[in-house]
Amino acid sequence: MLMKFGDIKSAENIFYSIKNKDNFTFGAMMKGYVENDQYEKVLDLYEEMNIKPDDIIYIIVLNACAGLSNYRAMNIEKQILQKICNKWQNNKIILTSGIDMLMTFGNVNDAEYLFRSIQKKDIIAYGAMMNGYNMNNQPL
Repeated sequence: MLMKFGDIKSAENIFYSIKNKDNFTFGAMMKGYVENDQYEKVLDLYEEMNIKPDDIIYIIVLNACAGLSNYRAMNIEKQILQKICNKWQNNKIILTSGIDMLMTFGNVNDAEYLFRSIQKKDIIAYGAMMNGYNMNNQPL
């Protein structure tokens, strides 16, 4: 709630006072950072995590990487995609976030590879590809 009003400092104070953080706690904080365009803080928090991230964490981090579009974000994005390619092959949400991320960095070939790995493509996956082609001035 504090993040919705832009009170990042108070939200951080509460977050860091929590001793046993779980994926829900990390995810709520990261989502708040994304909503306040604090993408670097999302990556900082991701790197600080001392527990195994779940699907939601990966999606939030990939969205933050897309918002940053810098070298650090690109490296984290590559690490995540290497982890998820086989394990989450059937998770269209994560794979579509990966496509969006790759297209943001102009990595059309890898985005196409990821798209082809989706077994049951939906309109969201096709939309991510079309948006990416448009973003990279590629013909549909």
